[in-house]
Amino acid sequence: MNVVFLNYHQRSLTGGHQYNDAFLDYLSEISGTTIIKTPSCSALYPSWLKPLSPFLELKRLSLFSRNSVVFWEDSAHKYHYLLALITRLVKHVKSVVIIHHFPFLIENGWKLKLQQFFYSQYLKQIETIIVPSPYTLDLAQQLYPQKNIIYIPLPFKQAYCPSDQYEEGCFVYVGTVEPRKGLIYLIEALGIIKQQVPNKRFTLHIVGEVVDRHYAHQLITRAEQLNIRDDVVLKGRVSDEELNDYYQRAEIFTFPSLLEGYGIVLIEAFCRGVPVVCFNNSAMPYTVKDGINGLVAENRDAQSLAEKIMLLSGNQSLRKKFQEGIAKTMQELKTQEDFESGVRDMFESIKCP
Repeated sequence: MNVVFLNYHQRSLTGGHQYNDAFLDYLSEISGTTIIKTPSCSALYPSWLKPLSPFLELKRLSLFSRNSVVFWEDSAHKYHYLLALITRLVKHVKSVVIIHHFPFLIENGWKLKLQQFFYSQYLKQIETIIVPSPYTLDLAQQLYPQKNIIYIPLPFKQAYCPSDQYEEGCFVYVGTVEPRKGLIYLIEALGIIKQQVPNKRFTLHIVGEVVDRHYAHQLITRAEQLNIRDDVVLKGRVSDEELNDYYQRAEIFTFPSLLEGYGIVLIEAFCRGVPVVCFNNSAMPYTVKDGINGLVAENRDAQSLAEKIMLLSGNQSLRKKFQEGIAKTMQELKTQEDFESGVRDMFESIKCP
């Protein structure tokens, strides 16, 4: 049997990448076959070639045969719609897509409707949808009830080790630096805090790969305008040891993302007993329960975000209450055994005879 995974990432930057890595490693182990991974389309095609990329990707047809299982990737639909259509009509392979989040949901108005339409057309060519979180499961069942949808949960090590080394006013964000992560709202929120509580001392550590340098420059420029430039530190990617230190020292994990399929970093923060302040969108409310293990602000609302941060910062009794809620949340997480069982069941259900 031939197993092909399209649009494979060059480096593991996100929780979705980590999930794909673990999924393919275990699938290779149980299937006894080497998985063919094609390069990331966004990295493969320079800007001047991108209009032609859907046609250039047709060369992947040579990898498929009637006993192939092809894993498509949710963020590559603009590259692979034509390939998916022709594959369904000609090759008759087993087609599967892993959906981490629905990329069109970041848009509004006509852009949302247009992108949702093309995304739905893409999924029509694919038989099976795999989702890694309760949020993507609920949304996939709502949007595509006719599809074969398989929930294979993200695995977590249920280790809860709250830190007693946290520093009041030490805020941390972990993730890529790009518009989808909503960091401009966090900068605005800190500007509001600086204005309303001028004696409040804080430092925001932004830890993670800078995917969009123009956006990073916008963040710095806005911080300068709000007179909080010295309070905002872009650290870039750091070692695991350094990352653990940032979590250990953090009073609050600030996560203003605008769209997440799960938000693995939320669990990473919870593992250290760090309460989270985030927006009320996509997957966040599935993990962060407002007033129980963290605080949830109104979506895309810097004022609301600032109010939640000010409510929690310096409030030791509230932090202790949230840590009790975090401990309960950690007990409910899915395990490696749940993940492996899901992959095995999925493979048995779709593999060719």
